[in-house]
Amino acid sequence: MRCCFQPLTGPLIIAALAIFAAAFVLLGVVMRRSGEAQATNRTFVGSAGVILGIAALVGALILWLGSYAYSPLEFAHGPALTGFEIQKQGGQSLIVPPDGGFSMSTHAYAYIKVIADPPIADCSWHSAAGAAMDPNNTCDIVYAPPPAEQDVLRVSARLACGLPTATGQIKIAILP
Repeated sequence: MRCCFQPLTGPLIIAALAIFAAAFVLLGVVMRRSGEAQATNRTFVGSAGVILGIAALVGALILWLGSYAYSPLEFAHGPALTGFEIQKQGGQSLIVPPDGGFSMSTHAYAYIKVIADPPIADCSWHSAAGAAMDPNNTCDIVYAPPPAEQDVLRVSARLACGLPTATGQIKIAILP
């Protein structure tokens, strides 16, 4: 199951619940210290209802704003593909931005993984020079360069949460 919320949403919900729980406890302490028992109980119940109502509204607001599918905030509609993580056969690891590139030897392999936010459901890769990729339908592949001087890998990523498909590419210079 994929998470359809901005990672900061969970801690914000927990913080809001802690603040409202503290307000609820503080309200109880203040009400007990006042002298009138029956009037205090009615005031406590009414005040507790207001606190719980505000907590529900704040929680719903945090969930709405943190949602990838429904939020009006920038992160939900910004670029989904943030780059590619490349692990070369010799152990060298690098991060390449979309439309960026890297070089590798013709006799080497590379592990290429899509870096995206929000989560990706699945990917489809295409090599302009006909490179071998295993497997071709996941978001992380093992890439074997073709007998060419360069290649362009294009990826189409179907995003989770009902967001539109994202595309990106990476350029590869193939050294002899």
